[in-house]
Amino acid sequence: MSQTDPTRPDDIPFLKIFFKSYLVDHFLHKQVTLLNILENYSKLKDEVMQGAGEIDDAQYLLSLRTEIRANLFQAIETLFELIFTLEGRNGVIYNPYIWYHLSTSHWRKNLSKIEAIGNGQVDFLDRIVIANPKTKLKVPFVQYVFYFGCVDISLMPAILNSLQPIKSILIALAKEFSDRDEYNAFKHSLRLFPIIRFFEFYKQGITDPLLKIDLSNSLTVLKKGTDDSMVFQIKPLDTVRDYRMCLLCCNLISNIVRSRRAHFYKGESVSLNTFSEETLPWATESHTKVNPMTIKLSANNETNPQG
Repeated sequence: MSQTDPTRPDDIPFLKIFFKSYLVDHFLHKQVTLLNILENYSKLKDEVMQGAGEIDDAQYLLSLRTEIRANLFQAIETLFELIFTLEGRNGVIYNPYIWYHLSTSHWRKNLSKIEAIGNGQVDFLDRIVIANPKTKLKVPFVQYVFYFGCVDISLMPAILNSLQPIKSILIALAKEFSDRDEYNAFKHSLRLFPIIRFFEFYKQGITDPLLKIDLSNSLTVLKKGTDDSMVFQIKPLDTVRDYRMCLLCCNLISNIVRSRRAHFYKGESVSLNTFSEETLPWATESHTKVNPMTIKLSANNETNPQG
């Protein structure tokens, strides 16, 4: 067996347990838990925070919102890694290799592919693949990924009507994920800070502000500008949107794994998610009145706010 590409699945049967054992609801359970604590904090505080010492409630609640956002990013990355793994290698798609291929994925290349999907490049989802080598059943790759082994005629209308909404959802998720500065700030050293609490705009000679923007539920990311300036990106946290987007992502992950679990392990029941044109607007609807803002601090200390 090659160390770079296994060719005899019978020599590595443990790979076949992937779909049986995969923690398919990991991100869903985490997201639901975080939101429930956030929404019921006053009732749960004594139990949840037992042993944590003195708590700054505002900081803790902001941490929960931050983690809900970070969990969305992790779920998106997992979803696309699963999709790319199912593309196969060397032109061959073989489901029992998925654990191996996940563990040896070309993650840098995959990041570029996610960015391309965010730009609307989803033609690869329409290519026709052989879903069943025995029957020679051919389906679009997007159907193969999310509705593996589903041949019940009564389910076909709902499945076929879900394919275009799924592609739209994947574009939206990829676009969300493609802000690498924000995701890396979550992933490496937690480089996000709630340093800007509000903005006030004044007219010269008038003491009362013309406009005040509440940024208490926002985080600021620092990055280097193209001209050696410092750029502060202020990201308002939209927890309802982050939660709903993650639910969409989890539903897609669930379809990938559970459709194959039912196929490879007879007797397993399966309930798959379907999608409509209304699904994405429901998830992406904004629940904050504040837009992201950018402040550029140049080498000569001039400040240039951008909204």
